[in-house]
Parts: sequence; structure tokens; C-alpha cells
Amino acid sequence: MSNRGLFIVIDGTDDVVNSEHFLRIIDRLRSNNYDVVSIDFPRYDKPSSYFLKQYQAGHYGSINDISPYSGSIFFSMDRFASSAEIKKALSEGKIVVVNRFTGRDMVQQGARLSYSEERRGYFIWLDNLEFEILKIPRPDLNIVLRISSEAIKNPSLAIKEQQDQSYVSPIRSAHSQFVSVYDDLCQLFPKDFTRIDCVRNNQMLSSDAIEHLVWERIQPLLPFNPPANKTEEPEASVAINQVLQGTIYIIKADGKYKITEQGKHLLGKVLSSPESDLYLLKNNIELLVKEESIRRFMTSNNNLKTTILEEYNDLSTKKAVNLADNSEGGERDEVNVVSEHSSQLVIEKIKNIDSVILLEQAQKYIPNSYYTPKVFDTKTSQLYKQNIDKLLQLNAQVFNKLCEFYKISPKSTDPKESVIFNSALAFELSSKVLPIAVSSSLIMNTTKESIQSVIRKLSDSNLDELNELGTRTADELSKLYPELQKLVHKTDLVNASKLPKLSEENYSDDNPPISLIYYSPKNELELTADIIYESSNLSLQELREVTSSWSYDKKAKILSTYCDQFTANKMRSRGALDKTQYTWDVISDYATFRDFQENPAFTVVARQPLNTRFGYSLPQDIDDAGLSDLYDQCFDISLSLHSELIQSNYINDAEYATLIGHKLRYQVTNNAESLLFNASHTTDRQRLNIEYDNLLREMVEMVTEVHPLIGASLKASNNNRQFSKSKSLGR
Repeated sequence: MSNRGLFIVIDGTDDVVNSEHFLRIIDRLRSNNYDVVSIDFPRYDKPSSYFLKQYQAGHYGSINDISPYSGSIFFSMDRFASSAEIKKALSEGKIVVVNRFTGRDMVQQGARLSYSEERRGYFIWLDNLEFEILKIPRPDLNIVLRISSEAIKNPSLAIKEQQDQSYVSPIRSAHSQFVSVYDDLCQLFPKDFTRIDCVRNNQMLSSDAIEHLVWERIQPLLPFNPPANKTEEPEASVAINQVLQGTIYIIKADGKYKITEQGKHLLGKVLSSPESDLYLLKNNIELLVKEESIRRFMTSNNNLKTTILEEYNDLSTKKAVNLADNSEGGERDEVNVVSEHSSQLVIEKIKNIDSVILLEQAQKYIPNSYYTPKVFDTKTSQLYKQNIDKLLQLNAQVFNKLCEFYKISPKSTDPKESVIFNSALAFELSSKVLPIAVSSSLIMNTTKESIQSVIRKLSDSNLDELNELGTRTADELSKLYPELQKLVHKTDLVNASKLPKLSEENYSDDNPPISLIYYSPKNELELTADIIYESSNLSLQELREVTSSWSYDKKAKILSTYCDQFTANKMRSRGALDKTQYTWDVISDYATFRDFQENPAFTVVARQPLNTRFGYSLPQDIDDAGLSDLYDQCFDISLSLHSELIQSNYINDAEYATLIGHKLRYQVTNNAESLLFNASHTTDRQRLNIEYDNLLREMVEMVTEVHPLIGASLKASNNNRQFSKSKSLGR
């Protein structure tokens, strides 16, 4: 093997089992003095995972709308982004061990193809894309831990149910098909994929036995002379490296968590400020632990401290916890900032910072937690808290009553999704009476190179909460990276652009929900030259001169065919349509505004301050459930509090008193390509937020008026949608 390291992939038909042996092999290699680099795919905390997270969240449409080839690209980009790290480790003679790699996508997407010939063609295509075109390092060994479908169904085998379905679900088909495609892969490419049967005579092998079989495959490929033992770490480091196996860091009893003394000690080692609600992750935390903790955080309602300790609890049942005392972060360049309590205003602003990857929990709002501006005087603060507390109580009542209503009148009767969807719909509608002040937990992922710019953007705001976040982040940063302290002076964090106070005058009463205020080109047939550009050897200007003499029918046919091809090809980029532009003036509730902000097909150009002037809509289901009086009461409380804050001259902070269901005015821009894609795909957000879906439909109608041929394709796509327009009552 000369000086090159070894690249090993652990994969299999059950994520719990292969993740366990991913950890076991890492531990065994390290105990034999091998220098190991471990990576767990997909890497949800990395910028490279942005598109695959959007894909999994349904922002590009349902899984069935996107071909296996297109779906694979999102995951390939994440692996491509890791190439430099893998190549560097291998060149240094290290052992690279990863959990899931290209083979997982071959199986996951290949399971959607009906015929073996189709799957083989797809396997070869993805192999060529990743290892020949993208030059991603090819693994030396792919180990597939096989557990048969029959074994999964046999309760006597006591195979643990997978908790985190985010990677496999929702595109994983029946487990038997999943196993079958793995078998095809191992049979077609025996040099690349090594199968290990974990079930013998209908009995699950012990973990030790499976580890022995895995080690047998790996050991012959290892260097004959492993690296010598490393120099001992300083005494402070040795202490934590000697944490005993079986240590308990956190205990759950009666639905509540209690951190043990060992847990408190551990948090002090891995967090910049373990007692605070804002902290940075130190880079001495094991990479796998960090990634799994973040994954747990995103799929639960627990804070990150809890999920970190839960992860170490799990690890301590298998091995001693190993933390190097490397508070400066070694070679890692990433910075992870955790805020356990940030209002919706802060989250909205952070989403506008390009150099930050924002990770939020699936349950967006923390019960009974909200932000109170520190500028309030005692009387105002007391009034504010009384009203916000009342709103949170009413929100809980609305949610519980909606859950009861949907049991009687469910919106989804599909047994596979009924309970989950109806509960999600109850949460969606009840959240409209939550105040903007309600808190969420978040993780900001950025780099040491970008953190200075991030802090300045946080601090240069007319929002005190955001300024405070910037200042506190700078303080935490200086604890871990003293060399950056000179780059981020506290004197630089003084807000430089306080905006003038808002005027209550000159509001218009003419407020249509959506208006098309700009579009380009003025004549859609101008796109003809752009469409034929790739099949010509003429310049674009020459093509425009040529097509200017063509008949309307000829140009119209080219454009219509082009739009139809885009819809048929789903994710394929169409350069000509990308040159169109539509700018919209929108009035909607705050929840819908956030849906547009999170949709990569749209760019929010600007929004006006939040207030109560545009009113709110009463969802039809709220009215049908007999909750209209309760719903109106929430908005009455908000209106009264907002008015009181304005009168007390707390004009900027009055935004916190508005509700997620209150309407606001903003501008968004997009193009025909994104409109065609949205028109032909129904996302989960469109199913849950009817107002959002209705606005997308209105966009189709308005584009048809200015670009009738593009509009015809939009309408054809829209007609294939599975649900119809719903009503809401304006208030």
C-alpha cells in the first residue's frame, strides 16, 4: 500500500447496526495505534448539504417527482465537498472510515428503478459521475452488513428500530427491496462491495461476532507497521481520556432530564460556556458525536446540551469516551454557534447572511419561551409578559382543540400519514396565534474566515436582540480563538445604522394580496434566440437578428416546446427560462413570508416592518372547529399590546407583539424556471399552508397575462396538482 492510507466504508441494510460497527471499527483501529479520520454521511452541518436538505424537506417537490439521477446529485455534492479532506488524510497515511457513501445512494435511489438493467445503468452512471468526473476518492473497501428482511420482521431477533429516519425516509421502499438492491450491487461489483451476513440460521449474530467478521476483511489491507504510540497528552487531557466505560452523563426521569456531575464536567470540556444559553462547540468534541448530536437536535425538541450528553451516554455503554484537549480546534476551520433562545425576528435576519448555514429544530418553537426586550421599563415589561403569557396559553388551547377536531374531521385519511399530517396541520394553524417573540433553538454554522463578517452583520442592526447576539458571539469566540480577538473589537460592534422610527402615517387601504410590479422580458418571444443558442454557432446578437424576422407561430412553437421539455425533465436547468424575471409585491401572513424566504426558488428583496395594520385571515378550519372567537381574542390581545408599545415609544420593539398570523408587505423575485418547477410540484409546505399555495397559484395567473405561452405551460402543470384552492376569511 506504500505510504497511501486506507479508505473504508461501513454500510448495510440496517442503519443502527452499521452505525454501531462504524464506531466499533474506529475504536479498534485507534486502539491499534492507527491514525483514523472518521466521517458520517450525509454531513447535515456542512454547507454542502444545503441542497440535499432542501430535497429531503420536499422543497423541490415530492420524491416521486424527481428522478433517481437528479436526486443523487444532491448527495454527490456533499461527498465531493469532502474530497479534499479524504485525499489529504490518505496522502498522510491515515485510515479513513466513513459511515455510508456512494453505495448507499446506489441502493437508495436504485430501489426506485423497477428493472435490474435500469439499476445497472444507474449504478454505472453514478460511479462514473463521482469517481471519474468529480474525482471523489474511490473507497478501497465497501463493507455491506446484510440483515435480511425476514430477520427484521422476526421480533425474536430484537433488532433495534432505527430512530433517525431522516436519511432513508421518505424514499426508502420496502426493506425487502432495499436488501435486494444491496444484493444486486454486491453481485454486480464484487471487487468493490464485500457482503457480510449478520444473520445465521435465522439468528442475529452478536455484535462481537459481527465486529470480528468486519475486522477479518479490514486487517489484511492495513499497513504492516502501524504508527508508533503518540506522545502522551498533558495531564489535563489524560484525565478526560480516562473516563470510565459506563459513565452516565444525563438521566431522564418523569419526562425531565437531570445532568449528572460527570455530565457537567463533560460539557465544560466541549462547550465554550456550558452554563449559558449561547455557546460555541469546541473542536475537541469527537466529530461523529457532534454530527449525531446535531442530528438528534434537529429531529427532537431537546436542546443541544441534552443531545450531546445522550450521545455520550450511548457511547459510554460501548467504550471509554475519548476527547483530546484541543480547544483551539486543530485543523478544523468550522465554527458552530448555538443559541438556545432566539426570537423569530433573529432567525429571519440570520437566514439573510450568506456565509451562515442555519440549522433549526423540526419543532420550531420552544414551549413557554420568548424574548423580552431589555429596553422596556418595569411597567411595560410586566404588561408585555402578561400578554405574551396569555397568548401562549391560548395557543395551547387552539392546538388541543384542533387536534380533537381533526380526529373527527381529518384532512388526510391516508392511514400511512393521517395522524402525523393532521397533527402537523393543527400545529401549523395554531402557530398563527403565537407572537413573533416566541423562541427557537438554532445552530449557526460558519467558518473562522467568515465569523468576523458574521458578527458585524449581527451587530449592525436596529434590533437590540441581534446586536446582543453579535456581541455575545464575539465574547465566546475570544475564549476559543484568542488569535481572532484583535479582529473583532467590541468597539466595532456598536450599531452603525439605526433606522429612523417608523411612521404611522400615509398607509394605503388598497392592499391586494399580490401584484406583479416588474417582469422581463417584455415580450416572451425574445427568448427564442436564447433557446436556440446552444444548438447554433452564431452569437446571441446574431441570433436575435435572425429570429426577429421569424413568424409568431414559429417562435411560439419553439418557446412552448421548450417549456414543456423543462416540465418533463423536472430538475434539468433551462438557461433561457432562467433569464426571465418577475418581481412581486406580496401581502401575506408572517408564516407565508418565511415559506418564501426558505424556498430557494425565490429571493426576498425587502420587507416592511411588522405591524397589525394589514390584519389577519381566519382559516376555514378554525371557523369549522368553532374556534373563531378564541382565534380573534389572540389577535385582539396582540393589537392592544402592539398599540401600547407604539404609544410608549418602543416602536422597533413593537414587532415582537405581532403574531405569526399577522399580515405584512414584502417583495420577492423569481424567474419562469422556478415558477414552472413550483407549478408542477406539491411540497409539504403547500399542503400545510394554504395561503402559500394560493399565492403560488395567483402568480401563475398573473404571469399568464404578461407571458401567455409560459403561462400556458404553468397552467398545464398546475392542473395536475392534487388539491384545490381553499378559503380563508379576511379580518
